[in-house]
Amino acid sequence: MDCQKCQLHELRRKVVLGRGTIPCEVLFVGEAPGESEDVLGKPFIGQAGKALDDTITKAVEDAGYRPTMAFTNLIGCIPRDTETRKKVNEPAPECIEACQMRLQSFTKLCKPQAIVMVGSLSQKWSPKMIDWDFQFSIDIIHPAAILRMAYMQAVFYEQKTCVQLRDLFIKVKNAKDSDS
Repeated sequence: MDCQKCQLHELRRKVVLGRGTIPCEVLFVGEAPGESEDVLGKPFIGQAGKALDDTITKAVEDAGYRPTMAFTNLIGCIPRDTETRKKVNEPAPECIEACQMRLQSFTKLCKPQAIVMVGSLSQKWSPKMIDWDFQFSIDIIHPAAILRMAYMQAVFYEQKTCVQLRDLFIKVKNAKDSDS
């Protein structure tokens, strides 16, 4: 909670570790905390998090199964510009690398069967940073990106994400049933 491994600690309010059920069947790994997350100290609780939760709810309804889930990010601190103090879209690589041990520790606590890499930055970095054997993994578009799209494009990507999650939840359920 008092990490100072990179310069992001200077402008953060709270370290954002994770939320959800631990251990879990499905771990969502996003990119970085936003403004709401920085204030409350939990990942995926702002507007993008609400959009992701809504998509997960639809996928659960379609799959007929709700796996246990947890949420975290590549980094635990909001990436801000040092001069403007505004959030930047992408943290520096050295900040991501500085947070690797935190992400690995969180993943080991979660013991997930599946990982969902949320957004292109997570898709780029998660495979390099997480030393864990998953049965399943998928990449989804970040809900913040969907929120910035034109209506019809947003509807398409939201439905695509819902189908990806539904299929993943069914695989997790089937793997659980075959283990029983």
